[in-house]
Amino acid sequence: MNKNQLQRQVALMRSSLIEQGYLDEQQFLQLEDLQDDANPNFVEEIVTLFYKDSHRLFHNIEQALKSKPIDFTKLDNYMHQFRGSNSSIGAMKVKNECNQFKEFCLAGNAEGCIRAFQRVKQEHETLRMQLETYFKGGTLLEAEIESGMMAGDRNTKYFHNKASLRKKKNAITKIMTKSSQKLCVEEEIVGEVERYFTDIFQITNPTNEQIQRGRSIHDNIMISFELLHSLFKRNNGTRGFMALKLDMSKAYDSVEWRFLAKAKSELMGFRCSRAGPRVTHLFFVDDSLMFARANGSDTETIKHILLTYEAPSSQKINFEKSVITFSLNVQQVDKDGVLRVLGLTSVASHDKYLGDYLQ
Repeated sequence: MNKNQLQRQVALMRSSLIEQGYLDEQQFLQLEDLQDDANPNFVEEIVTLFYKDSHRLFHNIEQALKSKPIDFTKLDNYMHQFRGSNSSIGAMKVKNECNQFKEFCLAGNAEGCIRAFQRVKQEHETLRMQLETYFKGGTLLEAEIESGMMAGDRNTKYFHNKASLRKKKNAITKIMTKSSQKLCVEEEIVGEVERYFTDIFQITNPTNEQIQRGRSIHDNIMISFELLHSLFKRNNGTRGFMALKLDMSKAYDSVEWRFLAKAKSELMGFRCSRAGPRVTHLFFVDDSLMFARANGSDTETIKHILLTYEAPSSQKINFEKSVITFSLNVQQVDKDGVLRVLGLTSVASHDKYLGDYLQ
């Protein structure tokens, strides 16, 4: 099978998965947009992490279903964690069965939960086999392309179109400033973008809540996207990082600044580039993200900070609904150590922050 035939086959497989309802088109294509020449297997790695996480979550659900009497609240929490992990790849049919499972949980219907869980596992396995076929086709296509390059096919119409399409898709030709001024000149656009990111990444040591009230929700969404995008794609180096999404019992207006100052002073945090500032946390209303190194020291520090904060405050952290994701260069033994200490569930990637998709 030649390159063009493989290319058409891969495209048809993707379309088929979407048309049959296995995948959410928007979410899966957003995930594929994060894949580039530096990380050619990014999507496959995220899907692999999702299926590794699934085995542990399925085990928890199976044990909860066997307990007498069944704790439907705990059962719903486990499925909530799986559903969040599932959203990271846009698995639509699995998501629909998860919703059915939740309805049985709320109704206290044990038999319904068991039947729905079997359907969840069935759709989960079917999707796994479909994606394996899809990724196999992609691997063959990459091998065919590489073979063509080695044979001297370095300037074909395919490569030219691929590069031109990516450049056109990523190009920013005009933007609107906060003062509603439209910029179309490249130098002006670059200057405005630099000013914007310098402003939103400006990390200070706040002593009151004025910084929170003065910030737009879109600033936090932009920061979270940039940070998590960089964290997900970090696959080299000896330092691994993690991002925690905390489920708070009350809104952010009850958080004390002493807690934030403590987090900033004791955690290494994460940054997108060498020259960028280190970010330890993003708190906005009841959506909370924390960033740290995936090692024993930062893990113990986070545990201490969270437990110390809970004691004098009215805010509680639901560890069963809180989740964590790791950069790709974190070893499994280090992940297991972090999860054991914090008592959290690992997901392939955080799906949403402040209502927006992060893929």
